[in-house]
Amino acid sequence: MADTDLLFRTDDSTDARSAKGPVLPANLEAEAAFLGAVLIDNKVIEELTTPLMADHFHEPVHQRIYERVHKLLERNSVATPVTLKPYFESDEALKQLGGVTYLAQLTADGQALAYRAGVPLVDMEMVQYHPTTLKGNGLLITEAARAEGGYMINKDGYRYLQDYALGTPQKEPVLRTMELGPRDKLSQCFIREQQAGRTFEGEYGHYVHLDLTHLGEKLIDKKLPFVRELSRN
Repeated sequence: MADTDLLFRTDDSTDARSAKGPVLPANLEAEAAFLGAVLIDNKVIEELTTPLMADHFHEPVHQRIYERVHKLLERNSVATPVTLKPYFESDEALKQLGGVTYLAQLTADGQALAYRAGVPLVDMEMVQYHPTTLKGNGLLITEAARAEGGYMINKDGYRYLQDYALGTPQKEPVLRTMELGPRDKLSQCFIREQQAGRTFEGEYGHYVHLDLTHLGEKLIDKKLPFVRELSRN
């Protein structure tokens, strides 16, 4: 989730307001929620009944993100945090919001951002829990991390998924078994481990580890560079 204090990064001094003139109403959380929805599903832009332009956004960073999204879509490319990353690595204003990690944060908690901005949520029974995120901020760790061979281990260093009818550990990842099992099933297994007292516990609650260390630096840098960067930040 994008940090509220950072979202409302403004100069509220009297001199600044006088120099800039009247400040129009703005809802930066709504802007972030919309951008997050667009980065999750680019078709959101096509479904707008009224065209939305970059200068309709109050936050300049949001303006540049939306403008770049449009340029990518015009080239029939996909707009995601990963495809946007090269265009914003040197953006000084974005660095104040957390750097390129902010692009991923926009998609991490889109529903909560929308809800707080007053947007009604429907079909909540269809929400699916993702089994691998960063503790504390909820940023999604792509399933590719598990597809490359990442291990989900409890506080005893044990690959606990083998105890829940998800197959047995293999040398190479196998589709629909162990860490590549159904997301809902993996989330349920985590709750079972928590109830059994076999999870880690810290400032942000209970968690397990997604261990990638055995994959080696070369593979991680080549196949999972964004996961590496998110984890470091």
